Amino acid sequence: MAPDDTIYHIGDFGWKKSLQVLPRLNGIKHLITGNHDPEGIRNAPEWSSVQDYLDIKLKSYRIILFHYPICDWNAKHYGSLHLHGHMHGSLEDTRQRCDVGVDCWNMKPVSFEQILEHLRNQDTE
Repeated sequence: MAPDDTIYHIGDFGWKKSLQVLPRLNGIKHLITGNHDPEGIRNAPEWSSVQDYLDIKLKSYRIILFHYPICDWNAKHYGSLHLHGHMHGSLEDTRQRCDVGVDCWNMKPVSFEQILEHLRNQDTE
């Protein structure tokens, strides 16, 4: 990750020791809060933004970022994508919904291009 990359952490960033790591991570960091993000994590000054839910446009895609997987999301029937965490790989991804937790990606950050390639290879809507 480069210093000017935009990074979205989709919740459960970490515990107390994570506060020591956060300043060393590259990128413009945004937190989509999870159920294991205590106040100290949510209030860390390194975050450019902190929110529960985010609806963004990236390239030609509309993307819904939420820590929890949801079965229906804004503009789903128009091809929007839903990126989530929380499930630790226990829920099958579809062509429009993907668990982007690092534990599903060899404990490494994943690029949007990698996510798109993964989604293209899914069998289910």
